[in-house]
Amino acid sequence: MAGEDRKKFINEKIVGRNISPQNAAKRILLALVCGLAFGAAAAAAYVTVLPAITELLEKRAERAEEHADPETDDLGAEAPVNEPEDIIDGVDTDDEALISDGELSSDAIREEIERAVELHLSDPDYTEKDLRAMSEAVKDMAEEAERYVTKVHAVSTSTTWFEDTVESSHTFSGLIYDEDDTEILVLTTAEAARSGQSFSITFSDGTEKDAVLKQVSEQDNISIIAVSKEGLGQEFLSQLEHIHVGSSFSISEGSMILAVGAPLGRAGSYDLGVIGMVSREEPYVDGGREIYYSSISSDPSHGTFFLNMSGELIGMADAAQSSEGLAGIVSIADLKRTADKLGRGETLPYIGLSGSSISFEMSYDGIPEGMYITDVKLGSPAYEAGIKNGDILTHIGNATVSDIKTYENAVWLLHSGDRVKLKLLRSSGSGGYTELEFELAVGIR
Repeated sequence: MAGEDRKKFINEKIVGRNISPQNAAKRILLALVCGLAFGAAAAAAYVTVLPAITELLEKRAERAEEHADPETDDLGAEAPVNEPEDIIDGVDTDDEALISDGELSSDAIREEIERAVELHLSDPDYTEKDLRAMSEAVKDMAEEAERYVTKVHAVSTSTTWFEDTVESSHTFSGLIYDEDDTEILVLTTAEAARSGQSFSITFSDGTEKDAVLKQVSEQDNISIIAVSKEGLGQEFLSQLEHIHVGSSFSISEGSMILAVGAPLGRAGSYDLGVIGMVSREEPYVDGGREIYYSSISSDPSHGTFFLNMSGELIGMADAAQSSEGLAGIVSIADLKRTADKLGRGETLPYIGLSGSSISFEMSYDGIPEGMYITDVKLGSPAYEAGIKNGDILTHIGNATVSDIKTYENAVWLLHSGDRVKLKLLRSSGSGGYTELEFELAVGIR
């Protein structure tokens, strides 16, 4: 990709944004959801605490009667009552309707509270019309995202026993990832690359164009499909827009997200859900990943992409982390480096190690600094070299490895085919460690 004027489709940074009518609708949606939750909690609290409030007021009324002046009572005058202050916000205890013969009437208080609550609930802040508006806001957001979502058609041919040629086609979802002066790059799944010998892309406006497989990473379950700009009209190209990338720091448990692409197994579907868990450093092959977990619908094979409530891309469904009823979403911040290399037609370096950083507890137990190896992929360069689970990796070439992140950064500086030396510490079985050195050829991920 060349040219200073090329558009950057994936460029994660935190910037300000204009409040458009659509963004305002999205914010209203979030406010409505929070308001409904607060309203439900308030109603439940009212039902729960009302009997306790009534009992408290009755006791205070009894105490007030006990402290009344008897002589004044004998004369038939009203006995003074020690008035409770600020018992309930919005209920006036001086009201004559609440005081009867020197006693604070609990029935009157109950009636007053119920009257105030019923008045509020009879004119709620959120109506059926608001709920319809919420639904429309989600629909609008999905339609907005569909401008960047494409259909990827993977076509394969085979020959029968009778020498007839049979053609089969499979459809996946893709996302416009980047472009340069000559081509448009579409991000999709590795399954799409495996399913076809030839490819075509259908854009959101119905424009269909032949495409070629640029590069694929089986480990990451992503591939890049390239569409030549040649033959595409100027009007089409001028309206081609990219989807903005959201900051991973804005995602936390409880964040609402929108799934687009093929979350229901069909291209063009969408779903709404909530992040249930965030893992900032999930062990992965040759590094770590930030993974979000949700019960939202997801289909990693056919392509599912996730947006925050501002319509920004935050991640892609990950097959390795997903299971039935649980969507594992790899952060776009971690996918970006992989997609950038694939988009340039480069191969990805591969060592084949998974591990964890040395925790305080592990260090306290005498495990030295480095990356603790938890898995060596079968058939990988590391496996063939003789590296084992439980080894402590300390160096790759001249780079020091102190945790998962320094290991990942060192691997990404390598190129497929490079020969590199790795230094490790292996337990001697007596509490000590022996330093070992391995040389291996960097593979293709």
